[in-house]
Amino acid sequence: MLVPFVHENLTRTYRDWAGSLLAAGDYSGAIKGYAALLAETGTEPDAAQVRAEVAATYFGKVDALRTDLADSTGTLRVEQARDAVDLLLVIQRDFADTPTAPKVPQGIIDTFTTANAQFTEGKWCAALPVLDYFVTLPDSETAGVVSAANAHRVLSMLECGLANYRASDFDAAIAQMEALVAAYPDSPQAALGRSVIIAAEVAEEKGTPIPIPAPLGDNSPGSSPVVFYNESLNEVRVLVAGPTAHEFTIPGCPDCPEVLEGPRTDCRVSNKPSVTLRLGPGDYHILAIDADSSITNLSDTINVQRGFEYRDCLYNRRSS
Repeated sequence: MLVPFVHENLTRTYRDWAGSLLAAGDYSGAIKGYAALLAETGTEPDAAQVRAEVAATYFGKVDALRTDLADSTGTLRVEQARDAVDLLLVIQRDFADTPTAPKVPQGIIDTFTTANAQFTEGKWCAALPVLDYFVTLPDSETAGVVSAANAHRVLSMLECGLANYRASDFDAAIAQMEALVAAYPDSPQAALGRSVIIAAEVAEEKGTPIPIPAPLGDNSPGSSPVVFYNESLNEVRVLVAGPTAHEFTIPGCPDCPEVLEGPRTDCRVSNKPSVTLRLGPGDYHILAIDADSSITNLSDTINVQRGFEYRDCLYNRRSS
């Protein structure tokens, strides 16, 4: 005979406990109280009301997290955004029959908008951690924010890499642009990212910034032929950065010495492996990289003028 009495008092205690915590703004505590209440009511007629209260409490905590998001940064900002979205997805998946469930799509959009404020403020590098999180969400459950997050992320990656380049932090620029190219290889931003990678490698070797080339295209953006010959035994990777950027590899020359001994006097091009570019006018900075780390990279600059032909012979010197 005591069981109904105990059950009634226990449910009343849980409800009062959860309600008092909710009134005090302790959403996490209230959620625990309502979870205990839900477990106690089970499939009873008033369980639907309890489920509605649980879902509403979840949504209340999301509102509180979104308020905190406005002033947070870095890892904390990402954690708060994740906590809010997780709660919204719980409502959508487990409490779809409650009055709160229809509010979830707009709640996800609002959470993304708040968390993504650094993007709208043009703080490209700072915006990336939040965007890195949102692009991992299931697109079918998140009201279209994944598509928006990807569009914002690719632009933020590009602008962050460009900012690193302009600050002469070439390693950071390369890392950011390589991440961009890997994540969005077919995007227009990736074409510029590839050019920035080339320019950053050349600039790092030269020790000074150079103008950022146009987005990477083919090897014939102009009309002036420039022939690069490899006069070394080893295969050489060549980077060219000017008005346009180019990257290619020239096979090794079996009949050539591994390194040049003595002063360079001329360019003997007979039967040497080569690659031809057709370039537009301008200054082009060249970096030839040998796989042998004991051999000095060759750095050079040529000024291309319309109506002329050019040749550049690449060779190696032993590092001192």
